Amino acid sequence: MISFVSPPSSAVFCRRSGALWRPGAQVRRCRRTTPPVARFSIEVLPSIDDISADEWHSVLTPADSPFLHHDFLSMLEQTGCTTRATGWKPRHVLLRDVGDRDVGGGGNGEPPSPPVGELVGAAVAFEKMHSMGEFTFDQGWAEASESAGIRYYPKLLVAAPFSPVPGRRLLVRPDHPRADALRATLAAALVQVAQALSLSSVHVLYIDPAEMPALEALGFLHRLGTRLEWTNAVQTPGPRIGQPYTSYTDFLGEFRSKKRSKMLRERRAVTDGAGLDVRVLEGNAIPDQALDAMFKLYVATLHKKWPYGRQYLTWSFFNALKSSPWKRHLVLALAYRRNKDGAAPADDDEGAIVAGTLSVVNHESGVLSGRYWGALEDISHAHFELCYAAPVEWAIERGLRVMEAGAGGEETKSERGFEAVPCSSGHWVAHRGLREAVREFLVGEREAVGEVVAVMEATSKLREKGRVAAAEAEAAALRGVAETAEPRG
Repeated sequence: MISFVSPPSSAVFCRRSGALWRPGAQVRRCRRTTPPVARFSIEVLPSIDDISADEWHSVLTPADSPFLHHDFLSMLEQTGCTTRATGWKPRHVLLRDVGDRDVGGGGNGEPPSPPVGELVGAAVAFEKMHSMGEFTFDQGWAEASESAGIRYYPKLLVAAPFSPVPGRRLLVRPDHPRADALRATLAAALVQVAQALSLSSVHVLYIDPAEMPALEALGFLHRLGTRLEWTNAVQTPGPRIGQPYTSYTDFLGEFRSKKRSKMLRERRAVTDGAGLDVRVLEGNAIPDQALDAMFKLYVATLHKKWPYGRQYLTWSFFNALKSSPWKRHLVLALAYRRNKDGAAPADDDEGAIVAGTLSVVNHESGVLSGRYWGALEDISHAHFELCYAAPVEWAIERGLRVMEAGAGGEETKSERGFEAVPCSSGHWVAHRGLREAVREFLVGEREAVGEVVAVMEATSKLREKGRVAAAEAEAAALRGVAETAEPRG
């Protein structure tokens, strides 16, 4: 465990005191120049298991993503998914309020003993040796940096591992009276950690917009991107606009007749044409055999994407899911091959499963996050059915608010009711020259992203019916004005 003490914005320690511990350096105390105020200890954990689940969850809210939960992060470590060997070395950051306690300094080059204090903030963080599995692409920055003789890796990544899901990244206690100040302190701690570990940069991905000001105040660069999501709310103008859909048929009513018929034909091609039985299983209702099948589907898809696909989730991880409390967040949409007599196989008939998707649900926030897809056979329209139609239908039935479909595949997802929404990330770069080059790049990229969102909104199939109705109403109004203006007699 790396540990050091950080002063708040009204500095309690002199800058030269060495309050930021570096290996081989002593931490000395100096005379206070301000009245006693709260101080914070910063701890960097090489394993999430170095903190209890109860204490970790004290800084989470029920609406926070399950990808930030202690049991999920622990499973990833214990099953070889997030390790130094995979390029995902855990560096989880803790922020403790130690008040005005005396801070013991280490002697003979040893770090100070970590002060005991209330956990008020945390960040899921990793020391990365590459940029794979992040879904916010900075490989171009790395290549430009290395070609200029500037080391880019390792870097500090603050994100939900392997998952482009938005949400809080500066995990401060939600009930703390100075939450904004804590966010600023935790953001500063991330920079200090990067400096202490000689990392080139800090990247905070898919953040809550409320966190961006704290990052920008420290010189983080704001990167704007897009992701795709489906919203459980009527879009067509009328008395029900904004209300949840009552059924999948109700959702299809948003589309024009031609598109609606096409989506229904796609579903029938899977069930009637291919003879498959599609089911959505959740939590403890998922049999072990279904998880065994899902692992095979996951690996099969990665092999098809080679060399771009990279396997991070191991067989051991899928096996651990079977008995983990975190299993309650799992949702599998599976396609079963019917028996020769036409009968539907049992849920635990692993050999009958030919395609499927793995999603993660948080009923507290009403969010379903689609993550992995796979198929053992080439089945027409199975991807559309299992990635979009079946999960959306299930989400409507469960009264969920949003389904997140991640990044990429804009055209395919837009055709089926998913829309582009902006997402933000913050990037702190130590090297001044590289930082300015990234800043210039982001200015142009932000303009391009804005254009993409505008174009997708203007061409959205989900809103097409409403646009046509609005255009017809406007045309009718203009005709009425023209008829009124015509002279009589």
